Amino acid sequence: MRIGIEMRLVTLGGAGGIAMLLRGVLRSLFERNPEHQFICFNTVFNRSLLGEVPAHVELNTLPLGSYFQDVGRLCREKQVDVLFRGYPLEQPVDFPLRRQVVEIPDIQHEYFPEFFDADCLRSRRAAFSQVLGGAGAIGTISQFAQQTLLEQPCTRCRDIFLMCPALQTEHHGQETVTASEEALIPPGDYFLFPANL
Repeated sequence: MRIGIEMRLVTLGGAGGIAMLLRGVLRSLFERNPEHQFICFNTVFNRSLLGEVPAHVELNTLPLGSYFQDVGRLCREKQVDVLFRGYPLEQPVDFPLRRQVVEIPDIQHEYFPEFFDADCLRSRRAAFSQVLGGAGAIGTISQFAQQTLLEQPCTRCRDIFLMCPALQTEHHGQETVTASEEALIPPGDYFLFPANL
């Protein structure tokens, strides 16, 4: 199978946790599926996201101005079977939506619209509604997110599956902590939320 991967919006440092999520998922996908050909559509701003890739992964660095047009053209030229999109965007790609798998980590804009300016909120709602209404499948990160996606009035896609984050090996910490580090850990139960504020 020839799998296209569109990752226009995802950049290290600029896209929050979604960049690390996508990096881990793609690395795991590439490693576990050497029988498939992966064709990545990246920009100069996110090329480093994947680091070194195996031989069955092709990288295509595209210009920002014609990115979405180029993705559609290259999908046809390279005979892509399915297109994975790293985040829903309003900009269409000339590729059948029913053959797209889109990652939607959450729909926080529906629960906390006050966190978004008017343009961002409008754009998110348009992009997410389009994908929920016609994508072939949607990957999300938790059962809660899966349920909230299924409950949206615009949702017609019934294939909403869990796509759990994959921990990257470079984030494995030390096996032990020093006494001074241990003293910084709060006593009792606590919740750590390492995401964008």
